[in-house]
Amino acid sequence: MLSSAILFRSRLLLAEKVPHAESLYENVLRSLGAVHDGATLLKIIANLYLFSWNLEDHLDLTDVHLRQIHKLSEVLEPRTFARIYRPTSSTASWPGAWA
Repeated sequence: MLSSAILFRSRLLLAEKVPHAESLYENVLRSLGAVHDGATLLKIIANLYLFSWNLEDHLDLTDVHLRQIHKLSEVLEPRTFARIYRPTSSTASWPGAWA
């Protein structure tokens, strides 16, 4: 249940004009330890990754989240990872990130 709430909050970050988005981002980051399902964790980190592109002064966070995603590729079953993370030639596509 807690993992679903964290995933929901991470999805909110991707909506336009979210009040206190940076505070919400930090809250989601602090909650990551409560997520025990690898697929859910990947979806949350994918959302954090996408949100971090809008943090102009903190693009280093984008790199951190990308490394977290690739670390999860070593832990998750390959089919599960591929279902959620499907990079394209121009950008990454995250169909499972909103599920």
